[in-house]
Amino acid sequence: MKRHEKHWAGLVHESAHVAAILHYELGLEYVQLNPPTFWSPDPHGESYMSDYGVTEDELAEDPDAIIKTEPAARLVVCLVGASAQYRAIVEGGRSRWAASRLARAYSEGDRALAARITQYSPWSWREAQQEADNLVDYYWDDINRLAVALRDAGGYLDGDEAASVFGGALV
Repeated sequence: MKRHEKHWAGLVHESAHVAAILHYELGLEYVQLNPPTFWSPDPHGESYMSDYGVTEDELAEDPDAIIKTEPAARLVVCLVGASAQYRAIVEGGRSRWAASRLARAYSEGDRALAARITQYSPWSWREAQQEADNLVDYYWDDINRLAVALRDAGGYLDGDEAASVFGGALV
């Protein structure tokens, strides 16, 4: 996979997280994607959500305090990036097998967090994955528009900037 293709797939991945965060009104702080470099050939990013007022003392007492807040929605947020990235890679001309392998490799951190959240979620992994796939289908054009905006902004948008790209598209 060429470097610019990895970068685009990463932009789409992070943009899908943003779509889910905004859809569930989880409080987007910012989204960023660091492009691939010579030293780090794969892009890496984060879509940072609100901590819902959980204090440091509460986190010290219960490290899972944040993920216990809206766990079903947070589980979908974790899974939606890989779904969108897979679709972007397939639409870019790669095989489904290659897309699956690449999207899975890029989303290891998301899957690890999802595994922690699953124990608190009323939805199973399968139900959350279906919801993630549905969100990608519904917001696909908006996800791509945000990926372009994120690229054009140099890889960083604050929560308000990202939300303005979606405008009234969220339901």
